[in-house]
Amino acid sequence: MKALHVILVVLVVVLAAASAAVIASTVRDDGTADAPQEEEEEPAEDPTYPEGVTVDLSTGTVTCAEESRWTIYDLLETYYVVSGYTWSRYTGDTSTGTEITLSPGMYRITVGGETFDVTVPGTLERTVSWTYDMDGTEHGMSVTYTLDVSDLAAQKTDSLEFNDSGDYSSFSNLPELVQVTSDVTNLEELLEAEYLRIGGDTSDEQGYADFLAAFVQLCITYPHRESGHGADYCIYGSGEYWARPLETLCILYGDCEDTSALLCALYAAAGYQAAMGGASGHVYAGVAIDGFAEVTQERLKSLDIYREYTLAAFVPVEGSCEGALAETVFYGVETIYDQLPVGYLTTGIAGNIGSKTTWGTAGFYPVA
Repeated sequence: MKALHVILVVLVVVLAAASAAVIASTVRDDGTADAPQEEEEEPAEDPTYPEGVTVDLSTGTVTCAEESRWTIYDLLETYYVVSGYTWSRYTGDTSTGTEITLSPGMYRITVGGETFDVTVPGTLERTVSWTYDMDGTEHGMSVTYTLDVSDLAAQKTDSLEFNDSGDYSSFSNLPELVQVTSDVTNLEELLEAEYLRIGGDTSDEQGYADFLAAFVQLCITYPHRESGHGADYCIYGSGEYWARPLETLCILYGDCEDTSALLCALYAAAGYQAAMGGASGHVYAGVAIDGFAEVTQERLKSLDIYREYTLAAFVPVEGSCEGALAETVFYGVETIYDQLPVGYLTTGIAGNIGSKTTWGTAGFYPVA
């Protein structure tokens, strides 16, 4: 028993010394403690490919052991593609041989009876040009931006999981679409530079908010509607699909919720408080602006806006905002009409604010 007691005493001393060493390693000389160290994430498993197929992601080279027929389906292409005024179903490209080389992007490959996906890292480049009317003077605008394929792939994966879950049936989930990455931040900086180039002043919150809205309104095309299908079908092959900003910036097509999410991401990158707005059968953006001023009818007419619009400056309705943002005024922003200024919604949509719908209360849902 005495020997056992000695052993226990020694064990306690050893454990105490070990604990003291851990504490000493996390406490500075001034008595303050270091933040706990986060556990390192396990590296993602390498993708597996069919037997006889090798993939070199550094070069985008895919090799098959035997000469075969390849089908290469670009996962970043639209479900239907446009040629002139004709839309036709996209079916991918084919080739024959033992090797293909892919540029950065996302692909579904079929070869030797096997189908597998390949994501080639790198960047994609897009150039968009538009004409912006600032105070009655038209300016030619252009930006060239890049998209990181890894970030794009992550957002596409999020979108697929989100849409498969059916979460698009609730307005309260709209803010989940708004994801601000470095690509979005970089694009906002390019847009700011263009705005300053034509004499704009970013301290004019309403003016710059109008400019960012115009980029989305004029550069993202509303999808073609195939007979018997909704607007998302020709782009994503789905009856309903809520896209993330990088997806929309990649294909440059989007309907109301897609373009609203993109605009809210740009607003967030620019420092605005943004919100996604939901109404019966429609989605729009919202932005908080100090000192909002109504736009004159003459200005609306000069922009060739002939529809009936109602100024929409709304305190968020019950069920939309809580806590610190409960009293925030968001101004509605339509994203599917050419250069419609901030604060204007169609009369029918504006009159819908506060009503109950199958998707939730029509109103604003702030972006975190």
